Amino acid sequence: CSGNCASLAATISTLNTTSSYSVAATPYTPFPYGVGTTAIPNVDDVWSSAINIGFNFCYFGNTFNQLLIGSNGEITFNTAFASGGENYQVTTLLPNLVEHQPNTICGVYRDIDPSVGVGSTVTYTTTGTAPCRRFIANWTTVPLYSCNTTTTTFQVVLYEKSNIIDVYIKEKNVCSTWNDGNAIVGIQNADGTAAVVAPSRNGLDANWTVSNEAWRFTPSGPSITSFKWYEGNGTTGPVVGTTNNITVCPAVTTTYTA
Repeated sequence: CSGNCASLAATISTLNTTSSYSVAATPYTPFPYGVGTTAIPNVDDVWSSAINIGFNFCYFGNTFNQLLIGSNGEITFNTAFASGGENYQVTTLLPNLVEHQPNTICGVYRDIDPSVGVGSTVTYTTTGTAPCRRFIANWTTVPLYSCNTTTTTFQVVLYEKSNIIDVYIKEKNVCSTWNDGNAIVGIQNADGTAAVVAPSRNGLDANWTVSNEAWRFTPSGPSITSFKWYEGNGTTGPVVGTTNNITVCPAVTTTYTA
């Protein structure tokens, strides 16, 4: 069939830097709750000790391999606060460094109390194989402070390579008599000057109750993806295209590599 042409198509995943983020609702497909290693042994208002993520994770332009999990539903990459006291107030909006540590992910941040619940756990695990591993932090059946008979369950998932952050909320209720029932789902940078918050989920928004809700925070900075078609098997041959779809007209049987 010498002289005939063929259309080649490639589907690629675009990766972006973490200088900025977007947030959007995502399907509720959590990983199993309550599994993994105990991060906080039923203690209120504390940060965990330093935890190895299991891979390098990029967040607001910096790379981390350790983090802390807070008993009040947040993660920070500032390990200097390991095993120290964690704030519990929600009286203002993100971004701020008064009620939140720098480099913070608010899974559902508000005052909860893992020290009083039967079966209450705060756990973590790393699953998968490189370069597609996932770090999963779980707050499972944790009572609300001052409303101890009401519990919450949610998780934060960090994805290797894409640096995407997912928040899965199985159950979020309101304790309106404490901290005005305020809660936050959002992320903020190292100096407290930038934050991205799920719609209607900032600290002073109207109180909200949900089940089976999920949010995805996706890096939206400049792309770090480059793309080329090569003639031949591998990347040593001549470049014949730089777009996803190209047309080639080989004179002999030829392999093309995207």
